[in-house]
Amino acid sequence: MKGSELFVVKRFDDVHTCSIEIVQGHHRQAKSWMIGECVKAKYLNPTNTLYRPSEIMRDMQAEFGVSFNYLRAWRGKEAALTSLRGDDAESYKANLVYPDAAFGICIQHLAANLKTRYKDFKGPLKTYFDDASRSYLLSEYHRHMESIRGRNPDMHRYLLQADPIKWSRAYFNGWRYAIMTTNIAGH
Repeated sequence: MKGSELFVVKRFDDVHTCSIEIVQGHHRQAKSWMIGECVKAKYLNPTNTLYRPSEIMRDMQAEFGVSFNYLRAWRGKEAALTSLRGDDAESYKANLVYPDAAFGICIQHLAANLKTRYKDFKGPLKTYFDDASRSYLLSEYHRHMESIRGRNPDMHRYLLQADPIKWSRAYFNGWRYAIMTTNIAGH
C-alpha cells in the first residue's frame, strides 16, 4: 500500500528454488549462524558430532527449501557446536571438568615440530632436548638447555616460549604419566 509500511501479499509460492549462493539485493542469505541455530538440536547429545555438513545441506533443503554449499554447512555445524559447548579455547581455559589437572605438551609432537623447524635437530641437539625433557632435577634440565643454547640459540628461545612447565619433567607441576590414555605417543 503506497505511502505506508504495510503491504499486501497477492501471491504466495511456498517452493523456494533460488540458491542462497546467489547474491542479489532482493535475495536474503542464510548465514552460517542461522544454519547453526536450525540444526543445533541435532547436537544436544554431547557425543553426537556425526551430523555431517552434507546431511545438513540435505535436511535444510528438505525442511526449508534452502540450498547452500558445503563450506556454509560446515560453518553452520561449527556455529551450532560453539553455541552449545562454547569455544574450544574457552573450554580449555575454563578447565571445569578436571580442575586439578595439569596440561602438558606431548614430547613426541614437540620433537616433530623441532625437526620440521630446525634442520640441525638431530644428533647432539636431539639428545640434549630428550635429556632436558626427561630430567627430574632442575640442575640437569638447565645443563641440557645451556647445551641447546650453545648450538642453536633460536631453538632454545623456541623451547622457552613453548613453556617448560608443559613439556619438561623438572618443571611440570602435575603427575605427567599417572593417567591412562589412548595416546601411546605421549608416553
